Amino acid sequence: MQPFQPNPYDDASPYGDVIPFVEYTEPKETVSVPVSSEGPASLASPAAPALPSPAVAAQPVATGSRLSPLIASLLVVLVFVVVAGSSFAWYGTVSYPATLYAQATAVVQHIQQSQQQAAQATATALANSPAALYTSITSTPADIVDPLNNPVTSVWAEGSYHNNFCHFSGQGLQVKVALNASDWFCAASIPNLSNFAFQVQMTIRNGTTGGMIFRLQNTTLASYIFLINTIGEYSFLAVGQTGSANQLVSGFTSSVKTGSNQTNLLTVIALGSAIYLYSNGQFLHKVNDTSFDSGFVGLGVFNDTGAKSTGEAVFSNARIWER
Repeated sequence: MQPFQPNPYDDASPYGDVIPFVEYTEPKETVSVPVSSEGPASLASPAAPALPSPAVAAQPVATGSRLSPLIASLLVVLVFVVVAGSSFAWYGTVSYPATLYAQATAVVQHIQQSQQQAAQATATALANSPAALYTSITSTPADIVDPLNNPVTSVWAEGSYHNNFCHFSGQGLQVKVALNASDWFCAASIPNLSNFAFQVQMTIRNGTTGGMIFRLQNTTLASYIFLINTIGEYSFLAVGQTGSANQLVSGFTSSVKTGSNQTNLLTVIALGSAIYLYSNGQFLHKVNDTSFDSGFVGLGVFNDTGAKSTGEAVFSNARIWER
């Protein structure tokens, strides 16, 4: 007899009609379902039980970006570098050159002021010492040097009128005044000399008086005249347009070599209204006068009143220092 094999496809219980025991559990709650009078009953879905929300860590609310101390410090340093760099660039391109220019200008102005003060002090000292003034000028190279022996290169020219003449010789410029004339001068072709030193050697051959003329006005005799004679006398005159002479100073000096054929070195320094007179390097006199401020220079001789012979002198080695 084959053992019992349950049919796996058979819905019947394997135990046949035997009903297994199921323990009965009394329901804890009775649910009443109302029945609508208008139709079949509708079942209300029971409310889903409230499930607890999963625990979520509280997130801070971002009200603005906050930087770490390190980043903040770096940003501060960066801002400082940018600002400092901008300031340095401005200082290097604008402020510093301006400062250097101002400093250089101040230095130049200081130097110029010092030079002006030194020049003024020197001028004052020289004005108070005619000997020092003479040395300070005549010890420097002259602007015009004329030996007065060559008509081609000289700034003086030859000329004559009624036995009065200017003539170049081997010894220098010979100037002669006729017996019936009072004076004869030969002017250089240098106009408008104002502040200068004028020097020349003079040897009187005949007559007694000769000298230099300066600040000569055009073709007239209006000028200053500095004269010496063979007896050691000097004189300084201002001659007007009509030829009238005003003697400003005169005197005797031992510095003049007396007698004929004696060579004397005459020097005049004209600085504005101040005029300094020298004979053979020795200071004679200072005159302040405003009659003439510029003009030509020249050389000449004078006849004394009642002279018995013509006046004649030879001039050589003329020098002019312009100031």
